[in-house]
Amino acid sequence: MPLLVNSERIEDEVFERERSRLLRDFIDVYEDMEPSEAEEWLRTLTRRNVISRTLLRQEAARDPEPIQPDAIDQEIQRIAAKGTPSGEVDREAAEARL
Repeated sequence: MPLLVNSERIEDEVFERERSRLLRDFIDVYEDMEPSEAEEWLRTLTRRNVISRTLLRQEAARDPEPIQPDAIDQEIQRIAAKGTPSGEVDREAAEARL
């Protein structure tokens, strides 16, 4: 069920992508939990992460000062250093991360 955060609609797909990411990143945490406890933990953390990122992005969008182009270039390089080729990193996505 979609969620509204300050009138911004967050679709179920966003939550599912975050849930999938958490499953990959924290498998060692929840595999030792009871299934119902793991599911509740995953649901809570997913929801919290998506809402927090949405609120942070909304607040950053209100900031009238633009991010310096060299800072965006550095973020692209940082992402590329983690294994994503810099040609595949979307400049807007890198700016949004900052």
